[in-house]
Amino acid sequence: MTSEPEQGPNDDCIERSLRALGAEVDAALDDRELRCGPFLLMEEIGEGGYGVVYVAIQDEPVERRVAVKLLKHGLGTRDVLRRFRTEQQALARIDHPCVASILEAGVTPDGRPWFAMPLIEGDSITAACDDARLGVPERLTLLARVCDGVHAAHVQGILHRDLKPGNVLVAGAADGSLAPKIIDFGIAKALDAEHAHEATLTQPGRTVGTPAYMAPEQLDHASPTSDVRTDVYALGVLIAEVLSGCRPDHDADPRRRAPLRPSRMAESLALEDARVAAEHRGLHGGESLRRALAGDVDAIVAKATMPEPGLRYQSAEALADDLRRAMRSEPVRARPPGSGYVVGRFLRRHRVAAAAATALALGVVAVAGLSVVNARQARALSRASQSRAEQAEQLNDLLRSMFARIDPATARTRDSAMLLGMLDAAGAGLVARADDVDPEVLGEMTRTLVEGYDQLDRPEQAVALCRRLLPRLEAAVGAADLDAESIKAAARGAAKVATALGDAIYREGALKAGALPDLADREAPRDAWRHALTILERADELDCADGVRASIRLWSVRAGRVKGSDELGAQALDGWIVDRLSLLPATDRERWRFVIRQAELNPFEVLLKDYPPLVDRYADALGANHPDVLKARIRNVRFHVGAALVSLRTEPKLDGIPHLRGEALAQHWLATARLSATTLRDAQEVFGQDHSVTTSARLWDLAAQGHAFGPEHARPLYEALRRDVTADSARRSEFERQVEATWAGISDNPLKGIWWGP
Repeated sequence: MTSEPEQGPNDDCIERSLRALGAEVDAALDDRELRCGPFLLMEEIGEGGYGVVYVAIQDEPVERRVAVKLLKHGLGTRDVLRRFRTEQQALARIDHPCVASILEAGVTPDGRPWFAMPLIEGDSITAACDDARLGVPERLTLLARVCDGVHAAHVQGILHRDLKPGNVLVAGAADGSLAPKIIDFGIAKALDAEHAHEATLTQPGRTVGTPAYMAPEQLDHASPTSDVRTDVYALGVLIAEVLSGCRPDHDADPRRRAPLRPSRMAESLALEDARVAAEHRGLHGGESLRRALAGDVDAIVAKATMPEPGLRYQSAEALADDLRRAMRSEPVRARPPGSGYVVGRFLRRHRVAAAAATALALGVVAVAGLSVVNARQARALSRASQSRAEQAEQLNDLLRSMFARIDPATARTRDSAMLLGMLDAAGAGLVARADDVDPEVLGEMTRTLVEGYDQLDRPEQAVALCRRLLPRLEAAVGAADLDAESIKAAARGAAKVATALGDAIYREGALKAGALPDLADREAPRDAWRHALTILERADELDCADGVRASIRLWSVRAGRVKGSDELGAQALDGWIVDRLSLLPATDRERWRFVIRQAELNPFEVLLKDYPPLVDRYADALGANHPDVLKARIRNVRFHVGAALVSLRTEPKLDGIPHLRGEALAQHWLATARLSATTLRDAQEVFGQDHSVTTSARLWDLAAQGHAFGPEHARPLYEALRRDVTADSARRSEFERQVEATWAGISDNPLKGIWWGP
């Protein structure tokens, strides 16, 4: 016979505790304290300022799991009850798939209100996006749907006032997609007069909402002015966090916070955090994430988070529309509608039809520019038998004949080749009509087309066009039937084409020079620029804006390179230009080219100190993303790289070269790496990935990143750059040599990276 095991004092205590707990549960069930209507409360899954959320089971008339929100014990004040009832009514009034609907509502026997919602088996939008490894476009799609849900609430007169990641849950839909659900309208406020008596009012001195996501006006206790734009602000902060992976500063005062820009938020992440954030978005490295968020996304979030409500989107619907425009590469309303930006968006949207659109843009720009010239110079430009109206009609006929050549069916089947074809067709139109078009108008049109060829890295076509037109214009200068003013106008037109010819020839040589275009052959472009000055001098028109522009080009490739004197005299030419700079507007490209080039002739020590603020002023004058400004910014990176490497070669220190060693050198490389990353991002945005200017920026970025963070960090950059320049070796053979030398400097000996000198 087996005896029963003896029970110790601890076992007896445990048994009594279990029995007591069971009795309490039974009593609670009997008293229905753990029930809300037909719902049996199971476990707590969330808690807010005044409500607790439970998983609950409905056992009649159907069995299902739901979420029940119940007012906390001891919070049954009139104000809190009013808030809770407001949320009940808010959810009941909103019918949208992105807003958690209300299934049933009621009051417990002890007077606490509750309501039941579908149980969302999901996570916060930030965690769900990261877990699903959603890219930036997919996140934008999801966020636009969230904006749709918020707009649906606004249409019903309801503000949320506490939009944040934890209140936007994301769960899997039946079709495998992710579906957002907005929850917790607990501090919502009725907007319309009908429900104003139940509105949640902000009492003086009391703040409702989560500070990191609150609009500045929510903190204005004396005169609260919350409206739909308050939720727009919170949506902007939410969008920034979901896209960048950077949480907003919970201690920051929204009234002092500048508009948010996701790319800058991503840049503020620690190196490892940035890498992880990029991987969660299907990108490689923090810089890739930053580039993906720059531009339209930055502009959208900045507009949504403007401190002044009047400067934000005026509805969540407008914010959603701009997010979708960004996804479709359409112009977003958050950015100024400049022609260059609009055309750029069109190119991204319809790459195969890019040619027709860009050619049209060139024509529009030309018309705008020529109209100014025509109005200003009508007196001097017209032949005696032509009126201003005849000139305008002449130009319009020319443009119509060029753009009539655009065949939409052909445009859909070709890409950049079509654009080149349109530029060629436009040039052929100019050549065919050269005798009938006013010479100065013809010169302006030619310059516009040359700039178009330059944007495509096709200067050889520009050279051919200018050489076909220049003799025709020179013949016009010598025509016997012209009066003095008409001869001067013809000379200006011919000088424009000759100057453009020099530009195209120089650009052709610069492509072969790789990342140091200023080391290109100079003799051929010099001849063209000299010829422009000769044409003007013969017509007694040397002291004009076109004469100054041609002189600046000629000076820029001689200054600092020639010792002694040449046929014009470098110093004399310098002084002549300075005396006539007033002929050019303060924002004229050639005027700035002269100022920038003067600064670049200084030694490294002066450049490192004085060049960056000069480039900032350059950006203020022409725009931060103007192609000329970006080229100067790339040269600024180049000067930083060059100064660091050359300093290692000088011992003892030589005049004009900084002495960088140890910690000073390490800090210099880190600063250069940050500078180069930003510059490269902007170059890719403006010039495109395959342009030679972008390739130069990539080379200097490779040097900066490699010396700052080591070969392993820079290896992917090196391999990608080498692959791209090798694929285009016919045009970039010098780039190949420069890339390999740069990599040797990073991986072996820094001095091997000085490939531009002996």
